[in-house]
Amino acid sequence: MNDTQGQEIVHAHDVLHLMVGACRPLPRMHLLLSMEAYFGHEARYVTCQDPDGLTAEELIAVLEDRSKIVMTEGGYIPNFGQSCDHDHDHDHEGGCDHHHGHCQH
Repeated sequence: MNDTQGQEIVHAHDVLHLMVGACRPLPRMHLLLSMEAYFGHEARYVTCQDPDGLTAEELIAVLEDRSKIVMTEGGYIPNFGQSCDHDHDHDHEGGCDHHHGHCQH
């Protein structure tokens, strides 16, 4: 989705799905580079509680503060146990089983 200034508007859930697709923990810089490569340098990120848009750095801080992502020894992993409780398309089929350390593709 694009806003009126041409910036890509990305929901935080899309970032979590990007992390699942990586099938491994992502160090902070690797996550930032992946977000930029996938969503674009000018992307703004929204959450259910932050609809005005955040930078990639701000989003990572928000997700970490809300325990949506967790830092492990190898990097960040998504914490779907802390997903919001309202209706979104949460298709978590496939992806990674971070608790057991293997990909389920």
